[in-house]
Amino acid sequence: MAGGIHPCGYAELCEDLKGRIRWVRLQAALAVNCELVLLHGNIGQVIGEGQREEGWDAKVIGRH
Repeated sequence: MAGGIHPCGYAELCEDLKGRIRWVRLQAALAVNCELVLLHGNIGQVIGEGQREEGWDAKVIGRH
């Protein structure tokens, strides 16, 4: 485009695309955070079960 002139609707299209990118990035971050919370909860559950059933002491993490 000569002189920096863009066709009608170009700015709106760019803003729409930027908004869609932001929305998808947010959704991806929320999904990752959800999975991490579930993982950490599962790790805590496994450790708790090991402490109850196997008699792991408080130093089990420090040995590895």
